[in-house]
Amino acid sequence: MSKLTSGEVKVLAKAAGVNVPEDDLPEVTHRLNVLISGIEAFSHPDLDKVDPLPFHALDEATNG
Repeated sequence: MSKLTSGEVKVLAKAAGVNVPEDDLPEVTHRLNVLISGIEAFSHPDLDKVDPLPFHALDEATNG
């Protein structure tokens, strides 16, 4: 995903009802882009190469 611009962050903030002062916009933009980059690291796990594991539901006899 490409990085958000200050203009895009301003529009998103307004749509969400969040007031971001103009002086804070560069810092908020930077922090949002860092947050998105961090989240993207978890977005694309390579699960096609992992065999599924069986799921064994616990019943009352084995629980406890």
